[in-house]
Amino acid sequence: MSRSFIIYITIVLFLFAENIICQDFDHFRYFPGHSEPDTAWKSKDFDDSSWLSGRGSIGYGDNDDSIVIAPVTSLYLRYDLGSINNFPADLKRTEGMVLDIDYDDGFVAFLNGKELFRINMEKSESPPLHNQITSRSHEATKYRWRDHGYRGFFIDSSYYFSQGLDTASILSFQVHNDSSAGSDLSFHLKLYFIYDTAWGDNEGDLTSFYYSYHAPFMPDSCKLPIVVIETDEFGFGDPYNSGDIYPHMGITDNEAGWNKPGDDYNGYNGMIRGHIRGSSSRQSPKLSYTIETQDPEGHNNNVPLLGMPEENDWVLYAPWYDKSLVRNELIYDLGRVMGYYEPRTRYCHLILNGEYAGLYVLTEKIKKDKNRVDISTLNPDEIYGNDITGGYIFRIDDVFEIIYPEPDIIAPQQYEYFMNFFDSCRQILFSNNFRDPVDGYRKYYDVSSMIDFILITEMTHNFDAYRKSSYFYKDRDDIDPKIYSGPLWDYDYTMRTDTFYFPPVGWNFYEDEFIGIRRFLQDTSFVNQMTRRWQYLRTGILEEDSLSRRIDTIIASIRGDIDLNYKVWPAFDKPILPFVDSLGTDYDNEIRRWKKWLEARMTWMDEDIVNILQPIPEYLVNETEEKSIRIFPNPCKDELNIRFNHNDAQDIRLFIYDISGKLLLREQMPATAEHKIQLPEEMKAGLYILEIRSKGMMVLRQKLVKE
Repeated sequence: MSRSFIIYITIVLFLFAENIICQDFDHFRYFPGHSEPDTAWKSKDFDDSSWLSGRGSIGYGDNDDSIVIAPVTSLYLRYDLGSINNFPADLKRTEGMVLDIDYDDGFVAFLNGKELFRINMEKSESPPLHNQITSRSHEATKYRWRDHGYRGFFIDSSYYFSQGLDTASILSFQVHNDSSAGSDLSFHLKLYFIYDTAWGDNEGDLTSFYYSYHAPFMPDSCKLPIVVIETDEFGFGDPYNSGDIYPHMGITDNEAGWNKPGDDYNGYNGMIRGHIRGSSSRQSPKLSYTIETQDPEGHNNNVPLLGMPEENDWVLYAPWYDKSLVRNELIYDLGRVMGYYEPRTRYCHLILNGEYAGLYVLTEKIKKDKNRVDISTLNPDEIYGNDITGGYIFRIDDVFEIIYPEPDIIAPQQYEYFMNFFDSCRQILFSNNFRDPVDGYRKYYDVSSMIDFILITEMTHNFDAYRKSSYFYKDRDDIDPKIYSGPLWDYDYTMRTDTFYFPPVGWNFYEDEFIGIRRFLQDTSFVNQMTRRWQYLRTGILEEDSLSRRIDTIIASIRGDIDLNYKVWPAFDKPILPFVDSLGTDYDNEIRRWKKWLEARMTWMDEDIVNILQPIPEYLVNETEEKSIRIFPNPCKDELNIRFNHNDAQDIRLFIYDISGKLLLREQMPATAEHKIQLPEEMKAGLYILEIRSKGMMVLRQKLVKE
């Protein structure tokens, strides 16, 4: 299943939820806080008939509110649950309710006079005074963000059952500004009820959406370190359209004892540059971030964090789709034991702008460094001879990308050299003598790391690995002229997550359209070496009991903090997305199910790896035979003609890339006759790479010139 399909389904369901389950209030009552209201204003029995009435959003300063009021420091609101358009007919079937609140700058929420929670307000046993300001600024988001499915604050049904929730109940809010009668203030409430039936209980026009809320919760203490990030009022910005921001970060790491929110920062205390990271993960409410530690002048500041070697580039990874929380760490740990550098990680808790965000993993970003990918430094002026040959780091992430040297630093000559080098490697891999032990692909690729990369990818059933998040590197020729596979990255979607269930059978390399895995597997010596390596690993680190103990060891290191994560994200036994087979009943049950899947997967690989040798299609084009694929004219203008005359060819696909590796055109076509291809408008005059593949195998790769 492709990631684009996942994104499509998610968007459809978000729209479905938005249209059907939202419970709008017919009206609310409000009191501008120029003075203190009656002390009973929060109670069910308070007579609010003298208060003003409104509907929708309320506030001023942003030109987006239904009700516009004069500037105030505070605002008091009462919502009668009897006024929602469809109160649940059977409240006992609900598991909770979600308060979807868009606000500026902070508030305290009450149910029938009792405080539920407070956001951006000083912690206190008493309600704030009418002239009290918030502890930080927070800008409302709905008028400036595209909806990414996040729905707000979860209240468990056990609480509102104890409070006698019914149609006579009152939700009340005390909204505060960040300064006295500040420049803007805003509040908008929508209410959702969560049912105990997953995905599609439409009784009473209510359905369930288990992936898009969090509970207002702050741990008193924890064993793992605490990372605290404070941004300005805009936070990290729109998940779909955000750039770099420059917040403050502090780390509390009391190694000998417990860590508490508010403790001194003893692990880091300074500025960072950061942004939201990821692709499909931007749809989740628990977001991951890329951060760069900086000095007061805004320069890179290499520092050790949580015991890891000093550097300035890091990732705060948010386990969301992986309910075990440990899949990435397991794979990185296996890679280290197998003899490779893999990103170091440290578990921690994140508090973002005063709100607990759950369990995170501080992770080394893949980059060139003596303690990370230890290859030669390539300076911009090294553009000749042996100097220009390395080092380089590149990745396949739907496109081919050189990430070291960085795109804004790499010299044009270096870029041209490496693209030509990589093209030569591909030409050799798909040539007639690719199996030659001296002049074939082994001259250009490190076979051992490629084999381990394939085995880990297949063992985890990682459907993304051959087209996304696949990293490679090359050192300078006088040190090592070969391309190495790794480091490993991004395995949270793998190994039978509840988000994506894959039966423990089948090979993923059939989906590879970038690396050429099937070509390697057409070499008997490569297959024999890979089979021996698999059998060796299965008697060691991938033996069932050994792998189970390794998982248990990782879990033991965070065991005391796992529950904290699921208190703020109360969706452990709920589907993150709808296409799942079943769900674990608790954390330990989920781990047992995961281990059982791994055992089945490895057993299947034991049995089928003997059949992994791939046949060489007769129609593969080589330099000595008359070509059966004709590409003309070349140079071309707006159209291209292609003739493919092999009757046994199947699943013919055309790919055109620019010289940076960006995919510009992908088109499927029949295997016979002549076809006219209309080139996309974004293809300007210049040099491009054209590839034709059949059943995932590249059968032609050549340069294409557009006039």
